[in-house]
Parts: sequence; structure tokens; C-alpha cells
Amino acid sequence: MKKISTKQFVKKIAAFAFCLFTGFAVCAEENKQTAVVLPGNPAADEEIILTVDDAVDYSVEHSLTLSNSQIDLELAKWKSYVAWNTFLPTVNLTGTMARANDVASSLQQANSMGALFNKLNIPFTETKETESIHWSAMGNLSVSFNFSVAMIQSMRANIEGYQSGKITWEQAVKNNAINVRKTFYQVLLAQEKLSISKANLINAKNRMDQAAVNYKNGYIPEMQYLQSQVQYLNQVPSVEQEETTYELAVKGLLNMIGMSLDTKVKLVGEINPVFVDEKLDVQDLTEKAIANNLSLKSLRQQIKILKINKSAADLGTYIPAIAISWNGQPTISNAFENDWAKKDNWSDRGALTLSLAWNITNMLPWSSTRTQAKELQSNIDKLENTLQNTEEQMKLGVIQAVSGLEQSRKAITSSERNVELAEKSYSLTWQAYRNGTTEYLSLADTESQLKAAKLGLANAKYNYLISLMDLENTIGSSIENEKTSNTGDK
Repeated sequence: MKKISTKQFVKKIAAFAFCLFTGFAVCAEENKQTAVVLPGNPAADEEIILTVDDAVDYSVEHSLTLSNSQIDLELAKWKSYVAWNTFLPTVNLTGTMARANDVASSLQQANSMGALFNKLNIPFTETKETESIHWSAMGNLSVSFNFSVAMIQSMRANIEGYQSGKITWEQAVKNNAINVRKTFYQVLLAQEKLSISKANLINAKNRMDQAAVNYKNGYIPEMQYLQSQVQYLNQVPSVEQEETTYELAVKGLLNMIGMSLDTKVKLVGEINPVFVDEKLDVQDLTEKAIANNLSLKSLRQQIKILKINKSAADLGTYIPAIAISWNGQPTISNAFENDWAKKDNWSDRGALTLSLAWNITNMLPWSSTRTQAKELQSNIDKLENTLQNTEEQMKLGVIQAVSGLEQSRKAITSSERNVELAEKSYSLTWQAYRNGTTEYLSLADTESQLKAAKLGLANAKYNYLISLMDLENTIGSSIENEKTSNTGDK
């Protein structure tokens, strides 16, 4: 055998290690290139572009609150589909082996004809006590059906329960969409405030740097330079706090829509509401709110179901129930010695029964059944009061929402003028400051006024948008749809 030198052995080991490392690197690169990010589960280092509609759609698929509502709806749907099961008969099948403690009477009956047979010289075999005689086998098949007019009402209640579940589901979906949109715009508002503050911070930093140069060259006194430093440093903690607030607001939005808190998102959108051109008719909107609002629909459906249950209780009390029952009970005695396959060894003790049942006790006013009926009527009365009160609150809500829209629109118009004036004032003050004809404090004041004007405009737009969303939620439809519908009616 040819010997391998140490040098050759080291070279082969190095070549093998290089090939192995290269193979691992290629495999890793292929795995990296073929990695797939599953929908709804973005990678931690991937930035997601999120619009308000995207947030709403994602929340519908991943919100745990909506998931629970979906489960409730499916259960109500199933109950509605099988509501007829109250008319199913009850079927029971049993088999029994019984051992009698005393069989003396059975033996006496079996041997009672023995004396007569003997006198007539007829062969007769006397039955003697054995263990088998103690045993008998019985089967029982019973079918019973109870019918009451109240059962029809109970079936109706289950069907109406599904309708109530659909209203609840629709209400949950709309509330989720509104809450997500409000939260999304709240985050955009925080983002706008942070952007304004950062822009002011950058301006303060630039003025401080310029002041440092001017002070070094002897153009400005030390006091003015220190003022620029103080102005900049005072804004830093405020901006940092706003950054923290914004980050928490983003995480709150992610939690609401069911997205991982570690997901990196970029919100895309503007707080730029579409104004309602024509003056809104409060009376018309109130009528639509009373007719279409989901909260009112839910209350009406609850009242309807309670009335059906109350009717079922009354019918069950004052109208008798019919019971039809049949049972077959094949029985064989001397179970261990008689032939089970022989028909003559079996006897049937079953029967068909028809009954008319009328519970007189339940008719008494102080009985538990009538007490429950009275409780149902009390709940109906309370819900009707709640419905009436909710309708009045709905009217007030429409008035407040319309008034809020008008006030917000006036505030937007006023804020836009304020921003225009503040920008002009800031520009003039900045020129004066650069020319040395005004103090630094005047510049700082005009900058604060400009920031306040921009924030005021952002808040006014946000308030208008929220008021419009609340009004549309109250009337159960979009304002634009209502305008189109009204135009078509004309």
C-alpha cells in the first residue's frame, strides 16, 4: 500500500473542509432565496405598508373579538337550522335480564293442571325449581311524542335568535371598522404632531449652530447664543416624549387589528376629510337613524324574541299537551332453558297510550311558571323603555354630530387662515432676526405660534373626520349614499 505523506494528508483534509463549507454556504443561500413570508405573518425585519383600508381588512381576518362574534353567529345559525328538532320523538331501546327471588307462584301456576292430567291419564311432566326458572329476559322499544302549541313558538324563538345574531355580527364588524379607522387616524395625528415638532427642532438646531458661528465671529452677544441653546435643548425632551407616544400608538393599532407588535409598519394616509357640501337635514337624518341604526335593530329583535318566549309560556300553561307513546316489551321466562328462537316462548307486554295532559298548578298566578311569565313581561317592558330612551339619545346624537361637523368645518377654515398668517409672520420675523432688527425671543414666539396653528389645523381636520364617522355610524349609512339616494328620489 502506498503511504501518504503528512503534507498530502493535510492538503486532502483542507480540500474536504473547503468543499463541505462551500456546500453549506450554497444550501444556506438557496434556503435564504426560497424563504417565503406567509400572508398575515410578516417577517420581523420587513416593513409593511399599511393604509386605513388595509388595517380594517386585516382586523376582520385576525381580530380575536370578531372571531368570538363569528363563533356566536355560527352557533345561532346552527340552532336556527335544527330548530325543528323540538318535534323529534323520543326513542329508547333497552334490554334487561331479571332474576326473581321467589318462583313459588310461578311453579304453582305451571303445575296447577297436573292433577287433572293424571286423572285423565294424560302424560304430564311436573315443573321443578331450577336456577333458570328464576331468570327472565326482557327487551323494550319505546317511542313517545309530546306535542304542545308552545313548541311552535320555541322553534320560532330559535329562528329569530339567528336573526338577532346576524344583527350582532354586523354591529361588531361595523364597530370594529370604526374603531380601527379612529385609531388609525389618531396615529396619523400623532405622526403629524411629531413631524411638526421635529421640523421645529431641526430649525432650532440650525439657529443654534448659526448662532454659535455668529458668536464666535463677534456678530452677536453671548446672551443671544445662550438663548438659542436653551430654545433647542428645551425642545429635545418634548420631541422624545412625542416619539414614545407615537410608537405606543402604533403598537396599540397593531394590537387592535391582530398584528404582531414587533411588525414594522409604515402608515400611509392623510387626515384630509371630504366635506359635506350641502346643509344636512337633521329631521331626515334622525328618521334614518331610528330606522337603520343597528343598536335599535338589536333592541327591537330582543323584544321580539322575548314576546315569542312569553307567548310560548302562556300557550304551554293554558293549552293542554298531547302525549303519544308506544312501547314493545318482549319477555321470555326460564331464560336459560327455553329456546329464544321459538316464538311461543315469548310474550309482549307493550302498549299504545294516548294522553292529554293539562297542568292545573301552572295556571295559578303564584306558581313558578306564571312567575317566570311575569318576569318575561317585566323584561319586555324594560327593553321597550330602553328602546324609547335610545331613540331619544339617537336624536340628540344626530343633532350633536351635525353641530360638531359645522363647528369643525368652521374651525378648519379658521385654522387654515391662522396657519397662513403664522407662516407669513414667522417668515417676516426670521428675516428681521437675520437682519438684527428683532430679538431672538420674538422669533421663538412666532415659531411657537406657527406650530400651534399647524397643530390646530390638524386637530380640526381630525375632529371633522371623527364627527362624520360618528354621524354615519348613527344613521347606519354613508352621508354620500344618502345624498345620492335623496337625489334619485327627487
